[in-house]
Amino acid sequence: MENIDKEKFVKDIEEDLGVKKYEDKIKEEEKSKNNNKFYDTDFGDLGEIFSEFFKNVNKSYKPSILDIERTCKITKEEAKEDCEKEIKIKRKVFDKKEKKLKTKKVAIKTRIPKGIKDGQALVLRGEGNEDENLNRGNLLIRIVVKK
Repeated sequence: MENIDKEKFVKDIEEDLGVKKYEDKIKEEEKSKNNNKFYDTDFGDLGEIFSEFFKNVNKSYKPSILDIERTCKITKEEAKEDCEKEIKIKRKVFDKKEKKLKTKKVAIKTRIPKGIKDGQALVLRGEGNEDENLNRGNLLIRIVVKK
């Protein structure tokens, strides 16, 4: 009868059965960690990352010399619900008959969306000043929530 190498015998059986030793598992996990860039990354607060990204999106608005800027004061209660406000402005309009710019007083009603925060702005397209070529600017309404 042949002498059997017990260690080789056990190793062959483990390989056949797919059994891995604890040390081999640890080595594989470490290898996996090194290959996976995001293994130790904390994704706990993605909201902060996205808010930083989107915070600058609205700042990309390019103001025009035809734009009009106004502030609108609202209460905390109005900020919690939809509300409607009337904004009174003076804007320049081109009089086609007289072929000159005139100043006209207008009152514009706008809906303030619920959840709006202090310092945010609404843009009402085409509600600003007009030039000789009938181009219109926008009305920018900066929201101020009363404390």
